Amino acid sequence: IAKLPTIPTLVTPNGEVIRDGAAIIDYFESTLGRLFRPVSPLQDIISSLFDVIGSEGLRRPAMHYRWNFPEDNDDFLRYHFFSLFRPGYPDREQKTISVMEMLRTTTKMRGVNANTKDLVESLYIELLDALNSHFQHTPYLLGGGPCIGDFGLLAPLYGHLARDPHPAALMKKRAPRVYRWVERMNREDQDVPEFFNAGNDFLANDAVPETLIPVLKILAEDFVPETLAAAALINDWLAEHQPEAGAVAVRTGARRRARRQEGEVRPPAVPRTNIGERGLVGRRVAAHARDAVGGRRRVDRAGERLEPRQRRDGRHGLRVARETRRGAGLVAGLARRAPAPVRVVGRRGAGRRRGRRRARARGV
Repeated sequence: IAKLPTIPTLVTPNGEVIRDGAAIIDYFESTLGRLFRPVSPLQDIISSLFDVIGSEGLRRPAMHYRWNFPEDNDDFLRYHFFSLFRPGYPDREQKTISVMEMLRTTTKMRGVNANTKDLVESLYIELLDALNSHFQHTPYLLGGGPCIGDFGLLAPLYGHLARDPHPAALMKKRAPRVYRWVERMNREDQDVPEFFNAGNDFLANDAVPETLIPVLKILAEDFVPETLAAAALINDWLAEHQPEAGAVAVRTGARRRARRQEGEVRPPAVPRTNIGERGLVGRRVAAHARDAVGGRRRVDRAGERLEPRQRRDGRHGLRVARETRRGAGLVAGLARRAPAPVRVVGRRGAGRRRGRRRARARGV
């Protein structure tokens, strides 16, 4: 059933197929009650947005700070990548080097090069500063307990940016409260001794902390334009080619040229961006708009406050998005719809927290 061995797949007793570790955890949590997904509409959408930002919006700085500072990071990374291969694996040392160099090259394909490096770094430092200010007032994104968005952010902020030597030193020095949040997220208990009366749940009345608004504005400045650019590119290609439902998307390059020579034309691959995950946020917005007029109004008012700032020099995410597509040599293709989100209801629990943390804090 799983097309790739790296994608966890679950077949439920009623025959439903669920792919991806986080979605599988959502399914099992739903049998015990809502654990980490807020019930109220605005908090739910904000949580989902941070989940997507963690898996998509911070991938570029995560890869940059891992692979573009070899003098600080490579010994650390070589140890961990070498450990991925069992003793006795043929050419274990050479395989480790090959994998590391392949991932270093992939970083350029994601839009980090000499033209964009300074921009990627400045945006990440702005984000660190804003998150550092936020975590001065609350231990998690939305109050006294972690939401799904916290776990989404943990993936890059722990897996890459708080473990690899170079970005870890930057985080500890520039944003110590963000580093404390990373530590807190990796603990089974709440671990909030610096906060008094923090509580252990989300803020009441669907409230979003004022200190989170600057964080969202910084993210909207680049994440939103890049998402819109990718969606427009895909929609333009779909409108032009109008592929049949279920048509297979393949990579460009030698394989596609071979098929063309054989007379078989296939649509090209999508850019390196996960439109399906980003579309999840849109579906959450639509669901809450149907469920409650009051919730829709709160979401609309919050959206008006999150209009991206205009940079003095006019730089924004479209520049990096263009570099990403140019570097990868890819064009738009088919975007498969992501599976419908699983509704999770009830209280939080440490066991599920450990499982979700392991699923989200991953990546190379």
